[in-house]
Amino acid sequence: MIDLHCHVLPGIDDGPETIEGSLSLARAASAGGTRTLVATPHVNLRYPNDAATIARLVGELNERLAAERIAIEVRPGAEIALTSAINMAPARLAELGLAQAAGLEPHSWEDQFWLGVARAAAGVDPRAAVARAIALDPLEPGLRNAARRLASSSRCSRPPS
Repeated sequence: MIDLHCHVLPGIDDGPETIEGSLSLARAASAGGTRTLVATPHVNLRYPNDAATIARLVGELNERLAAERIAIEVRPGAEIALTSAINMAPARLAELGLAQAAGLEPHSWEDQFWLGVARAAAGVDPRAAVARAIALDPLEPGLRNAARRLASSSRCSRPPS
């Protein structure tokens, strides 16, 4: 099992404050059958995290997990504030790990919307994912507008895959 949204990195946002807290969270996830955690620290005005910091902490945590023999892998990602994501350059979104998610097919409207963001970051047309997000659940007006704005983004050069 893969957990695509986990605040597991220590001291970077509102997740665990220490590496011990991160290890405890990873132990519990592993015991529940999870084999991969995607670390998704907040990236917003309150938590201005960057790809280099996230990658460093993921590496440090994976080293400790191996040393503690906890059978789980942590991968980099980010929970980017919608108001920030819409205005970020595709290269910055890709640096934050969202380009790696471009091939996933999630089933909730939230995941479909973020798949659209990831596809836009990778230069792929996000409209199909955004349309599925809107079809899955009536979004709040602000999110519906953001979804439409993302779908009409001119940053995308490749058609949907």
